[in-house]
Formats: sequence, structure tokens, C-alpha cells
Amino acid sequence: MITEILGTEITPLPLDSRTGLLFLALLTEWFIPFPFFVRLNKLVPGIAALGRRVNRPGSSAAQQKLAGVMLPLVIMTPIFAFIIAFREILDGVELAQSLTEFFLLLLVLESRPERAMAKAVARNINSDRKHQAREILGRFTLRVTAKLSPMGMYKAAAESAALRLINSFYVPAFAYLLLGIYGALAVKLIIIMSMAFNLKLPVNQYFGRCCYFVEQFCFILPAMWLIPFIIMLPGGAPADPRALAAAIQSWPSKTTAMALALLASKENIRLGGPRYYLLTLYRFPEIGGTENPTEKSVRDMISDTGKAIWFALLVLILSGIGYDYYSFYH
Repeated sequence: MITEILGTEITPLPLDSRTGLLFLALLTEWFIPFPFFVRLNKLVPGIAALGRRVNRPGSSAAQQKLAGVMLPLVIMTPIFAFIIAFREILDGVELAQSLTEFFLLLLVLESRPERAMAKAVARNINSDRKHQAREILGRFTLRVTAKLSPMGMYKAAAESAALRLINSFYVPAFAYLLLGIYGALAVKLIIIMSMAFNLKLPVNQYFGRCCYFVEQFCFILPAMWLIPFIIMLPGGAPADPRALAAAIQSWPSKTTAMALALLASKENIRLGGPRYYLLTLYRFPEIGGTENPTEKSVRDMISDTGKAIWFALLVLILSGIGYDYYSFYH
């Protein structure tokens, strides 16, 4: 009847399009609980172990840099070859390509473990179970957590959860819209290998440089798109932009540090400062506000990070769906 009234055929939401598939995958990953081990981030320990076998002690800086270039290629080539071959086998089967792409997206996107980590750390600190809080935090960060005070654990949980929501959920989703499933998978694998070959560990000083610089390049466009949406949150504009810009200069990642600084400034909590990675002391500049983080401010920061990410992605998704409809009718 509606079709007769309007005089045209109504096309349903194109859920098999790139934007439609991403929207379904985002909703599924964010709201529907499924096992945490169904994530590509679970490859980090295995890839780190593989890196230690290749990056042998005593190798020259040039050998370490070469190994840091070759190993990612050795890891990524068979993964892409298998996925391409698998999709070619299913070519022609109805909905097979869309379903394969959807399940690959669920592997690539990750937000629930990070949000659960921040809540679990805060809950254990509040219940005076500091040892359990330190153990949980230690699984998500390279920092030495054994001697962290409750305030230090809140700070580490806020930083780690917010950054990993951006790196593991938002950036791969942005890459998928821009480059498709293979681009999203490549970006995700680069992020995973950068985590596995972290430059904060002295042994990876040269070995991890390739993955680190490629990762930073992959972050530029997503960060430029996300930062305005953080600023648009109530209280998201920094009180002193010059001080904020000066503070992030010493952070390893300038793009994600800017997002983190804006989020911390919005919650008026102080992040950064000294921290140990293995036996090495790093002194990051303090960013954000003036108050020490608390359970409430950590929860608020994770919530605001999610709001900014969803706002930024929904604008892109709705624009893509609008373009699909425009192309269909014209």
C-alpha cells in the first residue's frame, strides 16, 4: 500500500553494503556479549614470542631494522592469501561474501574487553582487592603494576582503555569504510604487531620502528576526524590549547595523545607522568586537568570516548548510506 501511495519501490537499508555491514558489526560487538578470545588482539603474545625469536640479542641495528620490516610481511602474506583463497572458493554462493566480511569485522573490532577491564579494575579497587586490580591491569598494559597506588591504577586504566578503544575499535572501523575489509585487516594487523613489538621495550628499539611508523601513519586521518567530535562533547574544548599542544610533544603517538589529552581535559583529570616499563623509567608530561582520576572519572572517560567514537562513525555511516540511496535512484 505504501508503495502504491508513493508510486515508487522502497529500497530497504542496504545491509549488504559496506556501511550496512559495518553498522551491524559495530552494534554486535558493542552490545552483544561473545567470548573475548574471539579477537585478533589475542595474537599479540604469540606474535611477540615470534618477534623475540627473530630479533636476536647481539644483532646490529641494521639487522634489527631489516627483521622488523620482513617479519610483518611474513606474518601478513599467508593470512591474506588464506582469506582471499577462502573467499574465492565461496564466490557465487549467495550472501557468502557478505557473511565472511561480517565475521571478519567481528574479529577486527574490539571494545568490550577494554571497557570490561576499566570497570573490573575500578570495581576491585573499590572493594579493596588491589592485587586483583593490578593483575587485570597488567594484562592490558606493559607497565609494571605491582607497586601502583589506587590513583596510579585509575590513571593507567583510563589511559589504556581510552587509547585501546580508539586503536582497536575506532581506527579499524574507519579503515574499513575507507579501504574495505582487506584494508581494515591490514591496519588491524599493523596495530597488533606494533603492540607486540612495542618500542617502550628496549629490545625493540630498532626492531619495532617499522610497525610503529606505519601505525602512526594509519592513525592520522582517523584522529583528524575524531578530534572535532571529542571537542563537540560538552566541556570537550581545552581551556588552554597551547599548553595542551606543548604537553603532547613528548608522547610517543602525537595523534592519539591529542585525543587522550582532550578527553582527560573534559573530565578534568590529570594523566601522564612517570611509569615503568620493565626496568625502564619513562617520564611522560602530564596532560588533562588538575584532579586525580577516580572510579567515577574513569567510567565517565570511557563513556565519553565511546560517545565520540560512535558519533564520528555514525556520521560517516549515514553519509555512506545516503550516498548509496542517491546512487541507486540516480
